[in-house]
Amino acid sequence: MSNIDSKNTKYGLSAALIELTRNADRMSSINISAVAFEANMHRNTVYYHFRDMRELCLWTIHNELVKLIGGRDYFEVRDGMATFFSRFRPLLLFTRHELGTEEYLKSMRLEILPLVEPLTAGPAITSEDAKKVAVDTFVEQIIVASVVHEHPEKMIRLIFTSIMPEVLRHELI
Repeated sequence: MSNIDSKNTKYGLSAALIELTRNADRMSSINISAVAFEANMHRNTVYYHFRDMRELCLWTIHNELVKLIGGRDYFEVRDGMATFFSRFRPLLLFTRHELGTEEYLKSMRLEILPLVEPLTAGPAITSEDAKKVAVDTFVEQIIVASVVHEHPEKMIRLIFTSIMPEVLRHELI
């Protein structure tokens, strides 16, 4: 199988998972067989590309985040994050269910950290320790907003427009 076919197959499975999470009455009805059926593929195809449902969920989240964030501009990241957590809320809830809350939070932190880190490269933060605290604070607030709020996009926009600029203006350590 060529690399292009493999990537297209993964995207097809990912799209099927997203569609299932949008329309599922119960999360428990979503499994490898359901994803394969929705994607019009054999379930062995899913296992060829992903070890299990968890890996498919994380791959899907990663790719959708990367697609929405695009550039590294502060406003692109803000708008991309708000859109992502709003549009893919059912997928995120399903993934949290599949992974368990602790592993989900850890995985989301690893996904968001590289997207947010470049935003803290301002003149106000001079030490590496302070930069780490700023990034950690920012990421934790985004994750909490995505888990706790019914409409996380509003809270994420607030974090980007009010809270983070204030953090970036001050040396925290």
